[in-house]
Amino acid sequence: MRDLWPRSRIPRQGLLPTQTRRASDLETDPKKVLELLVGLPEMSVLGVDTSGPVVELHVEKLARVVGCPTCGVVAQFKGWREVVLIDLPAFGKPTRLHWHKRRWRCADSDCAMGSWTEQDLRIAAPRMATTDRAGRWVTTQVGRYAERFAARWPRSSGVTAG
Repeated sequence: MRDLWPRSRIPRQGLLPTQTRRASDLETDPKKVLELLVGLPEMSVLGVDTSGPVVELHVEKLARVVGCPTCGVVAQFKGWREVVLIDLPAFGKPTRLHWHKRRWRCADSDCAMGSWTEQDLRIAAPRMATTDRAGRWVTTQVGRYAERFAARWPRSSGVTAG
């Protein structure tokens, strides 16, 4: 069967027909591609489950040496704690971000710190139910709808837009 639309004629999205994409610009490692799509800083994607009504995205921070926040001694790994956060929709579905956080303990027995769980405010503030980016998106949406609502609000109510 003859090809109805030859590959050479398929337009490359975002490029003019005379432009070409350099091989060095194209990411081909599937895990890195997913990490780029997820867009969380210094995070590694462990896995994604899209089979249910909610996308379940599992991530962890990239491994690095951590010091005790109190005394500065190199910390010892203590275990894992999974925190589930509401994230931005992905693939047209609601998304839950499963952040597999490392737990640490201070190696100095005289230190009052004891143990702690890793944190990253770029992902989510401690004890929050949403990721930072989901919270920012919601705030933007509320602002957009508030402007529309205030514009239609009766002037006799005393509420003004802006």
